Amino acid sequence: SWNFARIAGGDALGDFNGNGSVARFERPYSGYWDVDANALIFVDTNNNKIKRATHIGGDPDLATNWEITTVAGSTAGFADGTIPQFSLPTDVKPAANGGYYVLDYNNNRIRLVSASGTASTVAGTGIVGQTDGTPGVLDNPVWGSVDASGILYFTENNSLSLRSFRPGGVSTVLRWTAGTPAEGVGSQFKANLPVNTNIAVDPSSGDVWLVGRSAIYLVQRIVR
Repeated sequence: SWNFARIAGGDALGDFNGNGSVARFERPYSGYWDVDANALIFVDTNNNKIKRATHIGGDPDLATNWEITTVAGSTAGFADGTIPQFSLPTDVKPAANGGYYVLDYNNNRIRLVSASGTASTVAGTGIVGQTDGTPGVLDNPVWGSVDASGILYFTENNSLSLRSFRPGGVSTVLRWTAGTPAEGVGSQFKANLPVNTNIAVDPSSGDVWLVGRSAIYLVQRIVR
């Protein structure tokens, strides 16, 4: 059986840290569980911040036993360094050495924030488009997932494609055309996937799951 409990936030929007009973957010979209920190790392999208929810002891069902802190971000904008700025970050996923990737939606960039809190741009230039390579050009990166080797797979809000990032640069894994669903390889693949397609990666195989409006698709890696 499962138990459901609110650990932070409330009905009103806001931007307040502190224990879970007083903390407020504005569209906390996505995140991941940091095993090493024993905490939830998540984006507070409309507040343009990355936040952490840490269990500080006691009954985990009680919001007062969770502490919310901001780990990166301030006002909307673009800045790397020790005081980074984001513009509508929509997802955050773990990276190597205790850092994490931020899908910086409105800035059309992927940012890497180190364990010490320093941000750098690893993909994208701020221009909207689709170009592979380093740094690559992105089109509103929205959802991501990481495989066991550390490759970040992501979808973009305005393009019908699945892309990936690794230290060698950005690659387009798959493009599809809209229409009646049809399985196939590469451009043969048709799907009724909308913009804002969500994603999950099987860490062991590297296979990718795309979650659409009315169907779920499995994208299998043919050459492993």
